[in-house]
Amino acid sequence: QQQRLRAEAARCVNQASYSSSSSSTAPAVQHLPGSYVGPADSSGVRATKQLNTACVSSRFFPAALTDGITLYEPFGGMCAGLEMVLLAGIKVKQYLYSDSDSTAQRVAKHRVRLLQTQYPALLEPEALAGAFSIIPADVRQVSSQHLQQAVQQSPAQQWLVVGGWP
Repeated sequence: QQQRLRAEAARCVNQASYSSSSSSTAPAVQHLPGSYVGPADSSGVRATKQLNTACVSSRFFPAALTDGITLYEPFGGMCAGLEMVLLAGIKVKQYLYSDSDSTAQRVAKHRVRLLQTQYPALLEPEALAGAFSIIPADVRQVSSQHLQQAVQQSPAQQWLVVGGWP
């Protein structure tokens, strides 16, 4: 699995290399695709109609493999995103889960304990502190402020958001 992840990271690096300019100056800020709608909230965040589906930054995979990530799973269900990341050999330094279904929450709490025993070096107990309480279970109630508070708990950490269908 880690070899596949490294191959995908190399593909992304190559793709980024071909698309970047040959100058030695820093690249211009790239704006994510998507059209924004509605007024900004108190944090300056606006809703979007389209997600960015472009390849992640060429720095994401190498940093994830060496430094770990914060993983947020809205519509977390049975923690498939968590299992995917652990199978890929990526350390989860903070795990955050949202799902309003109480049955899914019970299953998730059980699965997290199982995954922790299967991957003790990649999913340490401190990564699960507040996993089910820092961000609201109902994603319709998640605000910019909730996400900013979570970011402040691990300010230099890369985030990966894995969302399933509700």
